[in-house]
Amino acid sequence: MLRDSVTAHNGYMIGRGVLLQDPAGQSFWFDPGAPSLAWALSGGEGYRAVFEVLRAPEDLAAWTKTSLGIEVERVSAKDLTEANRLREAIWQCADAQIGGGPLPREHVAEINHFASRPPPIPQIVKDHEHRWANPVTYRQVLSMVARDAVDLYTGPTAHRIRRCTGTNCSLIFVDRSRPGKRRWCSMDRCGNRAKVSAFRNRATNEGS
Repeated sequence: MLRDSVTAHNGYMIGRGVLLQDPAGQSFWFDPGAPSLAWALSGGEGYRAVFEVLRAPEDLAAWTKTSLGIEVERVSAKDLTEANRLREAIWQCADAQIGGGPLPREHVAEINHFASRPPPIPQIVKDHEHRWANPVTYRQVLSMVARDAVDLYTGPTAHRIRRCTGTNCSLIFVDRSRPGKRRWCSMDRCGNRAKVSAFRNRATNEGS
């Protein structure tokens, strides 16, 4: 679980989402609805490369500290390679879920592989304060993210994993709103564009 925070580092903002910048230079908040999808939105292959923030092991450590509330002292190049493998597996499964097909077997195997490792150990300290038992390895962090993905793809909201309906937008999110009618990656981006387009169409129709 992500903990309440108002801190961001090009990553998952608890309660708000991920701060992304599109190719046109616009920055916007996008809430993917799950930590594992936030992880998948930290970059990747194809068009997701424009959102890349995990270019070095230190980037991985910083994203994890801010986004998951977990501080890992040592992050290696191998950890970054494994993180990218898990990230791609999570994304490909989300893409398949939206398409209505079976989850790709090889990517499911990757998620299950990482989920099989021991996760970070939570502890209660002082009065109702949460802490992760030190030391935390990156193998444990990857397990936490993979287990969240398992819960996502096997849980009651799996059918709510969707792609933004905005023009030329392919961002994926899980709709956790009560009515289940979320359409846009962000109202500040695609939602606003749709409103502007609808307004212009109405104005054109009224003037014709």
